[in-house]
Amino acid sequence: MHELRATGGERQGAGESGRVHVPGLVLSALLAVTLVGVLINIRPPDDAEPGPGVDETAETARWREAARYHAEETGNVGLAIAALESLTVALPEDAAALIMLGELLSGAPREWARAAGLFERAIGLDSLAPEAHAGLIQATARLGDIGGARAARIRFARLRSDHPFPYILACRLAYLAGDRPAVEAAIVDLEAAFPDDRTVRAWVAEERARLALVDGRPREADARFREALAVAAVRGDPTEIIERAVDRAWAMTWWSADTAAAVALVDSTLAAHPMGSMSMDDWPFHYIAEFYALAGQSERAVGILESHAGHMNPPPDAVPNPWWQAAWGLIALDVSKPREAVERFRLWDAGIGCPVCALGDLARALEAAGNPDSAVVVWERYLEAPDPQRIEWDPYYLGIARERLAALYAAGGRGSDAMAMRESLARQWRDADPQFRARSN
Repeated sequence: MHELRATGGERQGAGESGRVHVPGLVLSALLAVTLVGVLINIRPPDDAEPGPGVDETAETARWREAARYHAEETGNVGLAIAALESLTVALPEDAAALIMLGELLSGAPREWARAAGLFERAIGLDSLAPEAHAGLIQATARLGDIGGARAARIRFARLRSDHPFPYILACRLAYLAGDRPAVEAAIVDLEAAFPDDRTVRAWVAEERARLALVDGRPREADARFREALAVAAVRGDPTEIIERAVDRAWAMTWWSADTAAAVALVDSTLAAHPMGSMSMDDWPFHYIAEFYALAGQSERAVGILESHAGHMNPPPDAVPNPWWQAAWGLIALDVSKPREAVERFRLWDAGIGCPVCALGDLARALEAAGNPDSAVVVWERYLEAPDPQRIEWDPYYLGIARERLAALYAAGGRGSDAMAMRESLARQWRDADPQFRARSN
């Protein structure tokens, strides 16, 4: 599941990477806990550079490199934060360091308010930095201040009318507020502002696919995913092609039960772009492994993870990499080890700092492990989480969360709650394909 990266767009020749391309710093893929990290698939080196006018010393250069190394290579976020704390004390006007520290702190809910303050400071130093604006908007929304997040987005739009992010953020915040007409208006505005940008076209196609899945229309979504994949093929970036193919295959497997065709699509894509054909940092091994586990191909998923682990220093189990836990959790679910899956997904949830990302899989694992009461708590957390990343996960879990809660409430003797949840699902799928309308009724 992936989005626009913060590089200069097709007009500047940028490439694409979960899970579009626009001006600004390029971030580490391990920092994908922020909205920037989900709107953008990210690459590290520029974040290791001091901001304009910063008087770098040998000591601050060491701190900067330590932060980059631990964020990108070891995954030890604690050590990366410690290095950035020292760096931002020594260089309080280094906007790049403030942004990177804010992104790392965004991984812990208790630090969201502090992260918002760091992003605000960075904006004061570099008012045009898209990552600082996006980080501030996400942190503000996660703190429950949707009005403040919308005000911050309007400020961003006034400063950067040349940039896709304000339109994308308008779409995401409108979706979070349940305002679907405003979502559509933001998408139309984005298309009108960037009519010739193929990266924007691909993003729009996938966003419309996600919205169609939320509404229970997988056939329409598949057409949109095909469109995004076709745009990626024209652009020619192999990482983007792989991810767009997996996006489509994931939806095919999840909603259409067309697993054989989905596996064939990913197999053929990987045959054209095998692991050894590009940098290990560019080959989206987590996402590929997760897909194969979802599709019941866990042996292949394990092989991919173990092959990639051989190139990692230190090994992935040396520090708790949350996305590593996500992949192994899906494998555990596939091989009927739900208790192990619960442990893995709890580590994912604790480590990612995203209020929604791990919850759907964690709830599924809890149910499979025979813990319905705990599953109810997690499904309810999923529905209540105020996060701009919801649209990344709602296509797969919003309807199921309501469906499962209705069943679990009924089983627990909460008939009125079950009826209310079933009515919510019927409203969600009122324009769905026939099989989904039947499920909601």
